[in-house]
Amino acid sequence: MESSRFPEQLQAQAYQILSSNDVKLMEALFSLLLSPQEPQRSHAYNLLLCCKDHYPCLLFIKLFYLLRYASNMDTRANSARILRFVQVQNLWPKLSPHAQVNVKTQVLDCLKTEQCMPFLRIICGVVSEIAGEVYKRQEQWKELLEFLVRCLAMENEKFQEIALLVFSHLPNDCRRVICDALLSRIEVLHGGLLRGLASNNFDVKIAAFGSVISLLHLFSGSLGRDWLNDLFRTMMLVVFDLLKGEKEECAQKGLQELINLVTKEPQILRPYLNSLVSDMLKIAESRIIKDKTKNCAIEFLMTVVEANDLAPALKVLPSASMVGLFIIPMRMLLGIQDDIAWYEMGSIEGDNAGKTDTYNYGIKCLKQMSIVLGGKNIVPIGFKLLPTYMDAIEWQRRHAGITMLGVISKECSQEMIMMEDYLQQALTMILRSFQDSHPRVCWAAFNFMQMHTDVVGSLQILHHSRIVPALLAAVGKKQNPRVAEEVASALLFFVKSIYQDCLTIYMDLDMVLRKLLAVLQDNNRTNRCRTISLRTFNIVVKQRPEVCFKHCVDYLPVLLEACTDKNSELRKVVILTSEATLGIRICAQFGGSQFRPFIKSALSKLGGVMAYSDRSCREDLEASDIAVSAIGVICEFHRALTNAAKLSVASLKVGYLDFWSDIVLLGNNCQHLHKIILVFLEVISQGSNLASPQTVTRMKHFLQQMWRKFPRNVLDPILLSMNAQQLEVLANEVGFVS
Repeated sequence: MESSRFPEQLQAQAYQILSSNDVKLMEALFSLLLSPQEPQRSHAYNLLLCCKDHYPCLLFIKLFYLLRYASNMDTRANSARILRFVQVQNLWPKLSPHAQVNVKTQVLDCLKTEQCMPFLRIICGVVSEIAGEVYKRQEQWKELLEFLVRCLAMENEKFQEIALLVFSHLPNDCRRVICDALLSRIEVLHGGLLRGLASNNFDVKIAAFGSVISLLHLFSGSLGRDWLNDLFRTMMLVVFDLLKGEKEECAQKGLQELINLVTKEPQILRPYLNSLVSDMLKIAESRIIKDKTKNCAIEFLMTVVEANDLAPALKVLPSASMVGLFIIPMRMLLGIQDDIAWYEMGSIEGDNAGKTDTYNYGIKCLKQMSIVLGGKNIVPIGFKLLPTYMDAIEWQRRHAGITMLGVISKECSQEMIMMEDYLQQALTMILRSFQDSHPRVCWAAFNFMQMHTDVVGSLQILHHSRIVPALLAAVGKKQNPRVAEEVASALLFFVKSIYQDCLTIYMDLDMVLRKLLAVLQDNNRTNRCRTISLRTFNIVVKQRPEVCFKHCVDYLPVLLEACTDKNSELRKVVILTSEATLGIRICAQFGGSQFRPFIKSALSKLGGVMAYSDRSCREDLEASDIAVSAIGVICEFHRALTNAAKLSVASLKVGYLDFWSDIVLLGNNCQHLHKIILVFLEVISQGSNLASPQTVTRMKHFLQQMWRKFPRNVLDPILLSMNAQQLEVLANEVGFVS
């Protein structure tokens, strides 16, 4: 037998409370459960759980007895609440058949004789749960169902509400079974629900809403007559009547029941979706209805959009309904604030500052709507509405227009691309937004041009003649710092996305480099902006060497500055340092005679990058890796001048590198080993000119270790690439014999 989780003392106390005829013991337990003092409340809670686990039958009978016969109304109400809290389904199966029959009899008697409606509203939930347990076990409770049907046929509001409440609270997992049991009384129930919806008593109306939802399977499964259409139309008429009568709180409860219906049984709504959507749009678009009520209608509509079972029905909605649905998330996109944190470059929130939950939910809904309705429906609607947003005075509306373009370009790219007019319109709006008066709109436009979508790719290919001049004009313009970063990023995205062979066709590379140099030389630009510009510059000059030769004199001082001082703000941005060292390597390879005056300084700065790297930081190690490679390129392309550099141990700083364990430095599959070996051979060949005897010795030792530890398939390609002088140094100084 499984050991109890409750001590014997607690079990004894639980039994005493349940078996005693003294009601005050149970009332004291209720009081402690509601106590503001944590120790007392926790003890009472454990005591209740102990009752539930060890004496479920006694607990159920005790609670039901108090619920039925206690003289104090609070005690009766608390008994009902506790009974629902411990959950009837956990206790009912443990009652004896005789006890179950007795409880059913008592329940019916309570419903017939109890006069207090607040108490009855509580007990109706308990009755529903008992009914659910009975029918889930394929048993019957015909007396209850007959009683409820008779109640619906009465003119008495009390009995109408009792029946409606019991039906509305039926557990989900028993509704189908109970609906099957009620099928023979469908006409009576249908009429009773219509009367409940038409009642002047608002409590009866709301209970009728819930009952319709619970009994949907009864009416949807019947043949011959469309019972549900009558009920749905009446429900919506009731909602509108409540709104006209300024009973919006009641209307909200009715709408919430419909939302629950969409959540639980969306497929039932398919035949009625058109009229329901149309009615909800009227509520959502009303200018006199309160926001809370409109939000309920909007929640219904968005829940409909998110229900996969309703997707086929949504695709055949009338055009006006689709436009109405589309406008709802567009309004949500206006929920963006001009947060000061967006303008503070050190802000943690960064680019997302000011984007509210409403704004983010709008994007989610618009995306889902694009998927469900499809590009053939969404794209024409989007472009029909686009001018009203992009031509608006309020910056939030212009921002919403760009956001919308981004969403539908992700989900409906094919439809946008196939219609050239759409591409043209989109590009015109985006290029115009490059110069928008509000920085957040500008930022959104440049961000759009970096989306990995087929739409942006097509724009770049088909309309590069318009895009490139606009990007370059923006690069040279004084902008908000965050916008300037996005401009640089958009240009980089274009350069990386276009086939490299096409760069010379699409762009005047001389002009691009001049613009980028101006950015790099502007100390007012942020480090991120300069880093992105460096990366773009490096990509361009690799495609046009030379161009590199032409701009080397202007370019190199900027690169060397980025590596100069370990304490400078630039040096703290290790990604910028990596780009700078990469630029030096490119200039060493393609700069020719223009690079020569900078050799000594370049070697010194590259050595500094290696010396001051943080081995715990991957980015720093990558910068050091590029520096090693750059030194190798200098030795390779400017061999005759490296003697004059007098590269010292402090510059090269080989001593701190552990090549055997430093996977980052060597690169994947030892891809950087070749450059490292060439650097070492160059230093060894120069003897004390470039390094101390101790460092030269360590280099020789490393190369000797290398030939023993690295496989031949790694070393053979390196050997084949060496010239005669390098092979001679390897044989004479290192002792390598092929």
